[in-house]
Amino acid sequence: MREIKFRAWDKFTGTMVNVATLDFGAIGAECAVDDSGINGDLTSEWILEQYTGLKDVNGVEIYEGDVVKLYAEVHDTFGFEITKKETGKIVFYAGSFFISNGISDEPIYAYENDFEVIGNIHEQPELLEEK
Repeated sequence: MREIKFRAWDKFTGTMVNVATLDFGAIGAECAVDDSGINGDLTSEWILEQYTGLKDVNGVEIYEGDVVKLYAEVHDTFGFEITKKETGKIVFYAGSFFISNGISDEPIYAYENDFEVIGNIHEQPELLEEK
């Protein structure tokens, strides 16, 4: 079973915070508490991001919102081995985590250990721009 963890992007301070607890019963408000005990409102102050349960090639935990490089050896329809290199962001929808490059979405479970976290969409959005 994978570890369920969250982090949050603080919109006001422009920093990433580790989420210690979540409270969804606070009078209709969703809030989280970071490691220092500060409360954050998930509807207006913080953007909540979930841990995928996977680590990259360097042992860094992969979260939603991370920008990753994918290096994978795959086989084409004729059986030839090709190197797949892609940059994309980690997204969660339809009950799964995907790498989204703006053109296609691929499930990350198919490429475990082939990712390298190079940043996140909040601090380095330019990593996703077309070259």
